[in-house]
Amino acid sequence: EWQFFQKVGKLALKGGLGISTATGFGRFQFQTVVRPNPISEQPFIFVTIPVNAGLIYHAQFWDHQPLVPFVEVGGDYFGMFEYRNDKAELTQALISAGGAAWHFAAGGQFQLDFLDKEGIWSLDSEYGINHIYLTGDLRQFIGVSSTFNFTQTIIEGGILVEF
Repeated sequence: EWQFFQKVGKLALKGGLGISTATGFGRFQFQTVVRPNPISEQPFIFVTIPVNAGLIYHAQFWDHQPLVPFVEVGGDYFGMFEYRNDKAELTQALISAGGAAWHFAAGGQFQLDFLDKEGIWSLDSEYGINHIYLTGDLRQFIGVSSTFNFTQTIIEGGILVEF
């Protein structure tokens, strides 16, 4: 996150990159007499790489504001890869795809500096950490790809360290 405006709140450009993996077995679309079990015996590895960029506004008007609401809007691309080890060549074993989306989010940050003022001063002087927050938001993704629909709503939380 790069904060380029800090006069009335904080406006920033934000970027992100992630990775998630899952391993499992495929499912056949139709169950038949020849294939009574709809679950494949072949394991798959599925990898998703989400990339995002956007604008975020923090309604923070003073340095030790205990609760900081924020809103965010941006674009996303979800790259997907599927690998199966029963194919002889990598071009057959690795399948890739992807889809675009955009998102908006609203949430809040709860500043934790009051828990240990001397500790946060020490973190600031030794590592440049100015504040620590608990953060949470509601995020809505809206898929724009005609191939894959990434429309979903998620609730997320975490720890934000501000330098």
